[in-house]
Amino acid sequence: MRRIVVYLVLLTVMLFAGCDKKDDGNGDVINVTVNLLDGYWYRGQVNTSVDWSGASGSDVSIDLFKSGVYEALYASSSMNNGTVTRQAPLGDWTGDGFQLKITDSDAYYGWSSEFTILDNNSNVDVSFVVSPPPWQQNQTGVEVNWDNTGFADADSVFLYLYKEEAYISYLDMDFPLVANTGNYTLSTPVPMDWIGTNYRIRVAEKDAPFNSGWSPYFEIVPQPALIIVTYPVATTVFLRGEPAEVNWNGATAPVTVPLYLGTYPYDEEFITDTDNDGTEPIILDAAWEEYETFVLKLTDQDDNYGWSEEFTIGDLPTEEILAWYPLEADASDESGNDFDGIILNAPDFTVDDRFTVADGACAFPDTAWIDISAASVDLPAGTGFSFVGWFKSDFDADPYDISIFFSADSVDAVGAVTSIFQLGVESEHGGVHFWSEAENLDVRIEYGFTDNEWYYLAVSVNDDGQMHLWISNGSDDFIHKFRNHGVIDFAKVNRLSLGRGVSQDGDMKYYTGELDDVRFFNRTISELEARLLYHERDFDE
Repeated sequence: MRRIVVYLVLLTVMLFAGCDKKDDGNGDVINVTVNLLDGYWYRGQVNTSVDWSGASGSDVSIDLFKSGVYEALYASSSMNNGTVTRQAPLGDWTGDGFQLKITDSDAYYGWSSEFTILDNNSNVDVSFVVSPPPWQQNQTGVEVNWDNTGFADADSVFLYLYKEEAYISYLDMDFPLVANTGNYTLSTPVPMDWIGTNYRIRVAEKDAPFNSGWSPYFEIVPQPALIIVTYPVATTVFLRGEPAEVNWNGATAPVTVPLYLGTYPYDEEFITDTDNDGTEPIILDAAWEEYETFVLKLTDQDDNYGWSEEFTIGDLPTEEILAWYPLEADASDESGNDFDGIILNAPDFTVDDRFTVADGACAFPDTAWIDISAASVDLPAGTGFSFVGWFKSDFDADPYDISIFFSADSVDAVGAVTSIFQLGVESEHGGVHFWSEAENLDVRIEYGFTDNEWYYLAVSVNDDGQMHLWISNGSDDFIHKFRNHGVIDFAKVNRLSLGRGVSQDGDMKYYTGELDDVRFFNRTISELEARLLYHERDFDE
């Protein structure tokens, strides 16, 4: 019984003693040869290699052991016979008793002979003189300097780039081997894929790579954005499926312009192979998602780049549209609701619209106006309402043009008209005038209008007594105004008109100006929708 216990104890000791250097598998059949430099590896040495043969599986794992204890994965390979070259570990792996074990996918394995890893002789001072850190992507003329007294017997040296203690590349892929002169200027610009912190340069002798020196840690920063995107900007809204345009300056070669959704590439073919002339028209893909925020990145063939501001792509709002009057040749309602206007006292449909297209807008000479009362039947009680359109006024003829749009309980008898909602513009008090006799409201919103220029106006009123107003002079000067106005009861309205209203004295008032693309909605609209309607047909004309 005592003899059996002794055998069990010995067996247990043998099992635990072999825990680190396990040889589980089908057998020690793989031949492993570590290639040494002067009989050693050196810590961080770039060109260490190992040869093997006899593996049957297609995938092999090459692991570093010291005194039978696993230290690190040296490399992996899909070859069952071959050679792998890697950087030697930069950790605390120095000393005797190192081995490489190769194991294939069929569980066959093999061990190398033991070898020694020596530390480097860091007796060379590496510094930056002409081009100090941080470096910059695509930077040219980068120079590295070192004290070459430590290389007195060397004919030439290698320059290596490391990041986070890991070998990245020869510093200069065109000329990795340079003369031992103590300084070197890169022959090519700093690559675009080098970026971040904790970079170091190692200068090592060609024939004795353990004799080397390290630079201080330094940073490689992004190349500055040299291309300036002037359009689109943060206020831009593009219409999905419609023409648009991108403008830029600063490119020195043809550019490509992929579309990004946030930080992720969305359409790499957005614009390709353009000239570097700074402008490019495009058609926006109708299949894209609606109301998304996008950004453009422009990159030219010289690796200059620039980002646009965020902008939006969306559809023209059509939900709950009451009427749409393009005012091209007549007063037809193009919304599909058939609320065609009645032309009275000869409005002029031969004037140029805001794009200088002939016969594209309507002028209101003398007592001309358009009766659109048919649309009043769909005005609900106590809910939102929106007016959107373009106007151009002749303030010299009348500084009080407070009659672009008018709604009332009647337009038949002077003095018997009660204004429900009247919208106009004026230069005498400088801005938009909104008033309602029925609700005892009189609101003026300041804005500096100029004679005979087109302006965009969007007004949205809700059932909580609030009004949002957006004005633009045809550029991206898109101004938002807000007022509390009191509740409007639109159910009282049975007459609507364009170009005629009523003065606060009860007299009929006629508009002396031009209108284009007028829309009404049976709801409030958002600022995004107001911008979409503002950008309608920007480049289509």
